[in-house]
Amino acid sequence: MALKEIAAINHIEIREIGPNREKVAYVAGTPLTVVEIAHMHLYQDSDVEWILENFDGLSLTAAKIYAALSYYLDHKEALDDYARRQSEAARAQATRSLTEEIARLKAKISKE
Repeated sequence: MALKEIAAINHIEIREIGPNREKVAYVAGTPLTVVEIAHMHLYQDSDVEWILENFDGLSLTAAKIYAALSYYLDHKEALDDYARRQSEAARAQATRSLTEEIARLKAKISKE
């Protein structure tokens, strides 16, 4: 029987971010998450060439993009949950910021 070896793809790195030290999958050597690449390609119909052209200068390669897509498909549920939570947090922050700005403007108007 022939010896089989499974080769690791080194294009994905897991970073711990935020106060909770949440583990997030990034395309190695870039500031882009696996979720960002996957969503651009799968849900926004951005082809690999478009992504490469528009993120030029980030050490992004076609191999890294395909590795991100593969990783995403293998971990879709957890990554989509992460993306949902990030979206909810951003929406909540925007609402807080808007509420604070409205209060500041109301205070300014009432002083005039």
